[in-house]
Amino acid sequence: MNSRTRKICAVLAAVTTLTAFSACKGDGGAEKEGKKNPALLGNLVDVSGTPEPGDVFAEIEIVDYGVITFKLFPDLAPKSVEQFASLAERGYYDTRNIHRVVNDMLMQGGSFNFDGTDGKVDPGELLPLESSPYARNFYGALVLAPDAKGQGFCQFYVVNSKSPQDVDAAIESLTAQLSDTKRTITPEAKATYTKNLDSLKSMSADVREMYKSRGGLFRQDGRSTVIGQAIDGLDVIDAIARAGVVAGNKIDDDLGVMSRPLDGIIIKSVTITRIPYPEPTTTTPEETTKKAGKGKSGKTTTATGKLTTPPEEGDSSAPAETTTPPADGDSVLGSIVAADATTVPPAAATSRGGTSDTAAVPEPVSESVTTTSTSALAEESDGVVIAGEQEIDADLPIEENSSDSDGEF
Repeated sequence: MNSRTRKICAVLAAVTTLTAFSACKGDGGAEKEGKKNPALLGNLVDVSGTPEPGDVFAEIEIVDYGVITFKLFPDLAPKSVEQFASLAERGYYDTRNIHRVVNDMLMQGGSFNFDGTDGKVDPGELLPLESSPYARNFYGALVLAPDAKGQGFCQFYVVNSKSPQDVDAAIESLTAQLSDTKRTITPEAKATYTKNLDSLKSMSADVREMYKSRGGLFRQDGRSTVIGQAIDGLDVIDAIARAGVVAGNKIDDDLGVMSRPLDGIIIKSVTITRIPYPEPTTTTPEETTKKAGKGKSGKTTTATGKLTTPPEEGDSSAPAETTTPPADGDSVLGSIVAADATTVPPAAATSRGGTSDTAAVPEPVSESVTTTSTSALAEESDGVVIAGEQEIDADLPIEENSSDSDGEF
């Protein structure tokens, strides 16, 4: 196996920081589905186990901080994972920055213009929302930063909130506030509040308990695409969360929250590792039906059904063909990583592109793009990718309004 795959396996074997979580019976029969395909359970379960064929990992290295390793969820968000992996493999994220850090909330980066804006983007390049009840905004989640419609492009955020989240208390508070404002609230706002309340009420008891024990940003569930979960480097996430910040991100400035790092936080690289599938065997049906042992012709049938002629007496030469059966105790992991990297197709090998000059990226806007929005989710304007801001410690989302791009949510 190549060195990167070996490193991923070693990381997974050593991880002890994440707790194994039971599948959530209340979320569409996750436990039943998980028995068929564990990958469909996303981060509702411990994702730090032995890697399986088809698993995809991302290592985000931050200058002066270290490496955060994520297991990605291609089964739950195939388009978004492929977009993120493709940009990483082309070197787009190399030397980009983390432009926004809010302690006990998130860190956000990957902006084309290094300031939360991405320039002019073809609407066809925007990715649709791929939310899943099995991929939540728990602490350590890797998420594509969304615009008002939940669409993603190149920016991402990592949840750094470890504080217990009480979904039941949020439901009670939201219900009370909605009742208190029923005489003055607009029909549009009431529809938004009611939708958010219904979403919280539909969350299973198991997931609510996970938010209490794991922390996270439960209000972002259903609004953004979770593409992975951190399995190593949680200390890096915590260290960045404690970084000194100043004013400079307008959408947070409007809320009285400082979020622009005082000292630049630079992404050195994002490396993608894909665990290859075992190469298919080439034995024929005729060969697999034959049993080992001597035939009438005096020839010996091997374990694969191939015939070999025994050597003449005194002849020390080996049989023409032999097959060695696997040794007892061989593990699935052994079969996964035994293949040399040179035999793995390009899509199954570790890769990281060259520089961002080779990446297909949008043209930057020629003027500064800012916003006056403090909306729970801002909107897209003139083809510019934006995202909305979640008001900190707010139970009710602020009514949306149109604005220029700020690249935040």
